Amino acid sequence: MVAPNHPLPPSVDSPFVPKQISFADVVSINAGFGSESVENLVFPHDSYDGKCDCSLVKKASKNGGKSALYVYENEVPNQLNLEMELRMFWKSQSSSQSSERQVVDIVEAVNREEATEQELHEANAKLLIVINTFNSLPPNEKEIKKALNSIDSSKATGFDGRVADFYKRLWDTVKQEIRPRSGGHDYDGLSYVSTSGRFVLIDLQFLSSINIDMHSGTAWVQAGATLGELYYAIANHSRTLAFPAGLCATVGVGGHFSGGGLGTLARSFGLSSDNVEDIRIVVASGEIKNRGTMGEDLFWALRGGGGASFGVILAYKVRLVAVPSTVTLFVVSKTLEEGATKLVDKWQRMAYNVDKRLFIRAVFTVEGNVSEASDGNKANRTVQVSFKSLFLGEKNELLHVMEDCFPELELKAEDCREMSWIESVMYFARYEGKPLSILQERYSPVFNSSFMHKSDFITQTLPLEAWDKILHRFLEKGEKPQMILDPWGGRMDEISETETAFPHRKGTLFHVHYLTQRWSEDGAAVSKRHVDWLRRFYEFMTPYVSKNPRAAYLNYRDLDIGTNVKGNKTNYWEARVWGERYYKGNFKRLAYAKGEVDPTNMFMNEQSIPPLFH
Repeated sequence: MVAPNHPLPPSVDSPFVPKQISFADVVSINAGFGSESVENLVFPHDSYDGKCDCSLVKKASKNGGKSALYVYENEVPNQLNLEMELRMFWKSQSSSQSSERQVVDIVEAVNREEATEQELHEANAKLLIVINTFNSLPPNEKEIKKALNSIDSSKATGFDGRVADFYKRLWDTVKQEIRPRSGGHDYDGLSYVSTSGRFVLIDLQFLSSINIDMHSGTAWVQAGATLGELYYAIANHSRTLAFPAGLCATVGVGGHFSGGGLGTLARSFGLSSDNVEDIRIVVASGEIKNRGTMGEDLFWALRGGGGASFGVILAYKVRLVAVPSTVTLFVVSKTLEEGATKLVDKWQRMAYNVDKRLFIRAVFTVEGNVSEASDGNKANRTVQVSFKSLFLGEKNELLHVMEDCFPELELKAEDCREMSWIESVMYFARYEGKPLSILQERYSPVFNSSFMHKSDFITQTLPLEAWDKILHRFLEKGEKPQMILDPWGGRMDEISETETAFPHRKGTLFHVHYLTQRWSEDGAAVSKRHVDWLRRFYEFMTPYVSKNPRAAYLNYRDLDIGTNVKGNKTNYWEARVWGERYYKGNFKRLAYAKGEVDPTNMFMNEQSIPPLFH
């Protein structure tokens, strides 16, 4: 479903981002109940994307948890429809009529009066200050009223009174946590579930305008936009401009850019976060900050450190990159029997230090019958390695480069396809043959299933014998997993590990992404079988990957590596267990930045950065 672009009043700092965020901008702020245990929930990839996915509710309920909330398609529903859906939800989740009534009252409070856009803008700073105040208050009616009345010198009336009433009721129902969500693709669901119980979800999907300035080669992209919407907007302006970001078109830019943003252009231009020039963010004080007012420490942190620990990101100003009118793509696949092991051995030695215009990923899959024999294998099952490449240039030049660096692959002219950059985007997003406008869709049925994943970084080449063991281990236990290796080098080596919060730079040869096979069946036993397989394989890979710490990629969230203690009690020293795996030596500076902008830890989740103070 295409999210409409809402025109917003101009400001001196950007072409469209308002001075203060409002209900008109963040279209819906929904109250919901989190699950008791994220471990018991298995959420389908793309379960959110602007689509109301009732299967999410059913799946969560069957696995012993509660759905966070309903999400909405196309537009925020009117009061009657929202009330009806909330009533249906509460009847399915709880017999408590009082809980149902509380949420309906919240809806009525928001819709009681009409307010001008200017009134909404002016009220915003007060709204978030009220939320911040709540975080340090006990759930005491008298104290809450005192805080609400203090937002003006006299008791709030009119629109301010309605807002105050809304937040009082919201506090009564929700208590603490705030979860911003732009695309809903957090792999462990932290943008729409919580292990701490009740929480507020700020849904940014309608904050999705994209404004491209061809003169400066930059774009302002609001946080609720998807990668596909950004790619589509760029293509409508130019076929020789691009932006380095991920392959999945339905991912929201809000989390993707702030966590790094890895894609096929990384070796040429770095990550998404390396190409961010400015950021607009609402911080715990209720102020909207940009690069000039937030300070360099916070701007540094928001490029690779994840945005959800620091506030609600509204928009990014990004630097577009120039690409040739013709790029070349190839895919060559080989099985074990066709010499895949030796090809991987050669690939690992050249893919990270070849011409930086050349990106060759290696994708490992299991082909053949899933069922297993007594020894865990079947003769008709094998590992296939597909070398998938994007080259920023024409076919003839690519053939010469490959002959010099990877002749063993025996690449032929007929293996290569010339196309535009945006056509390569369509290919990697699995949209080949479909109209370009599909990039604007927020929901992709291609990935509407469940899976488990993990990530690693490899910092040294492996002996041929190690690859032989890895490839054969892939055949065990009847699973059909996938392992994707993306080469580093090029621009990734040119940026120091402290220039932004993303630390995995020179010295890293490639990134590894492990995935189970996808499944659509319900039931804890099915989920456990796939999840257990991946955890065993991840343990098996320990000798071959980075150490001290064993690094992980923030955008491939993994709660297995550690979580914060419930109740806002985790300190920096405890959080280092998982924090240094994502951020290495940058974790301490991130914690100091958190202490400056959010000292009361208003924006917290299971892997949010705890505040640290000088």
